[in-house]
Amino acid sequence: MKNQFWFGVGLAALLGSCGDEAHQPNPSVAQDVMVQEPATAEVLVEAPIEAPLASPLAKYAKARGLSASEPRGPNKHYRVVGDVVFHIEDQEVPQDGELLLGGGARMQFTLKREGFYPNTFLLASPEECWVRFHNKEFEDYEALDLWKESLMRWHTLRFPWGWQDADLGEFTIETELGVLTLEVNEEHLPSRISMRDSHVALSDWRAASNGPALYPMHWDWTYESGRRVESFTSIHDRALFVDSAFTPKTSARDYTYLISPEDDAITSSEYLDFLRITWQSVSKGEWMDSSSGAPGVWYEHQGEPRYVFAPGIEPQPGAKVLEERDWLVWSTMQNLNSDDALEYLNSILPQLKATRDGELWSHIPDEGIANRRVFVLPVIRQ
Repeated sequence: MKNQFWFGVGLAALLGSCGDEAHQPNPSVAQDVMVQEPATAEVLVEAPIEAPLASPLAKYAKARGLSASEPRGPNKHYRVVGDVVFHIEDQEVPQDGELLLGGGARMQFTLKREGFYPNTFLLASPEECWVRFHNKEFEDYEALDLWKESLMRWHTLRFPWGWQDADLGEFTIETELGVLTLEVNEEHLPSRISMRDSHVALSDWRAASNGPALYPMHWDWTYESGRRVESFTSIHDRALFVDSAFTPKTSARDYTYLISPEDDAITSSEYLDFLRITWQSVSKGEWMDSSSGAPGVWYEHQGEPRYVFAPGIEPQPGAKVLEERDWLVWSTMQNLNSDDALEYLNSILPQLKATRDGELWSHIPDEGIANRRVFVLPVIRQ
């Protein structure tokens, strides 16, 4: 399918279709697993992910009202609400916009006008993207431009977190899509960000709706095929969304990060979601005696190493089987131990409308290896 929206959307797609159900929730998006107003985010800001920013980056964090180090924990997303105006030839097309940003390649963008069906764009990874125009079903969509926009927003909203490896002479960083350049004003706040043929002028810095950190409320996009102006009324930081908020409900689930943590996706350094799967495992001795060669990975459970088989494979001889049930899975590059992870997961369970129902399973690589950690907690969902 050719790209109809980012950045060369047709006017008909923007205007939408009028109908009696125009204000009904979108049934094909995983709305029931979104958490938009985290009530306990403050308990996750005590321990930094990495060492405090060195000068001169520290002054940019101070200018924005951010801590010198990014807090640990899974709740590091953004919910943005406001007005979006598309400039298409000689016309201005106003829309109400809601943006959920979950990472450099994870975004949900809903655009709507009063009395019309919304248009919803979902980006789950650099290869997975969907669109729902009006009241139709979701269909596959070219991901590149949405991925580029998600990267630009992510690096802007987090600045200066994540810019430790940047060229501070010109504020450039290498991304999976090329060089991203950022300019700052005399108040040490970002004023412009560019990547390829896309440029965004940033202004109207105001505090988040849930805290003191400053964010740009005015985003003026220019690109090869047009212009878009966003005037946001609120930005909620330290928000929390599970991964299925960025996919249609009918989308197939990916278990790669659960069983193959070493296969790190290009930009998705964090995963958080509910999975309903059967869990098979054997002890170290049982694994050594087995000749099945079934795929899996080592986890630690209650102080014991256990080999966990990949979900969906046939029952394994001698395996301890936990029948299909709900799990909360957090896969992260943060340097955490099991106690830290359990504390963070326990703290977010009320937001996710779930309760703990067993002991944590932890995959932590050998010391000095930078592979991701995976924490799996049995839960009961309300």
